[in-house]
Amino acid sequence: MPILYTAINTSIHVDNKLGYLNDVIDLTATLKDEDGNPMAGETIIFSITEDPNTYTAITDNYGRATYTGYKIMQHTGFIYANFPGTIGYVASTGIGTLFLKPKPPTSTPKPIPFPHTTNQHPQQYQPYPVNASTVSMPSTGSPLAALMLGLLGIMGGTIYSRLR
Repeated sequence: MPILYTAINTSIHVDNKLGYLNDVIDLTATLKDEDGNPMAGETIIFSITEDPNTYTAITDNYGRATYTGYKIMQHTGFIYANFPGTIGYVASTGIGTLFLKPKPPTSTPKPIPFPHTTNQHPQQYQPYPVNASTVSMPSTGSPLAALMLGLLGIMGGTIYSRLR
């Protein structure tokens, strides 16, 4: 007489990943039984959209399988994690997403030329806008800085004397 048993359902959660082209990342998935218990020592087979290779990892005590060293070599796609099933456990597949980040620029953008004139005489374009704190008083032709400093001193003295 044959022995009958009921196979236990399983589920896999696959972590989404984000990286640049040619980055090396870890593929990770968690395997649990139908009661939510982690399944240790089980084989998980990873595959990626449009990648003919498969990548294998074994689950740890937390049901987590990690394949270390996957090199991103394509555009955004899907990460599949497959548990082929064993005696007493039903096979399952989980899907995550591999997002490809655009590469940041490799060179610093060139500054936009800034026209700068002194005393109405045109000069060469400066590579960066001139900071007013670095321009000497004779160049500006204005005693405004000294006037503002004096006014701030008077205001500060008045406030200080009222707070005492």
